[in-house]
Amino acid sequence: MLLLEKMIIILTIITYLANYLTYLFMKHKKIKNGFERCALFLAVNMSLILFDGLFAVIGKILFDELLLLG
Repeated sequence: MLLLEKMIIILTIITYLANYLTYLFMKHKKIKNGFERCALFLAVNMSLILFDGLFAVIGKILFDELLLLG
């Protein structure tokens, strides 16, 4: 399995775990307001998309450099 494929799998697991933790947080805090729930989910997901994209780009650059060196 390629390094890039492993990284994508790890980033997907992190994304689902963060969404599950957000769900547990909202369940524990008893957030009933629909707009607040949506805002929290969107904020978490937008942050995850940003960091997943950064990690994927950095990983791809490092992977290409390793191929050139090896």
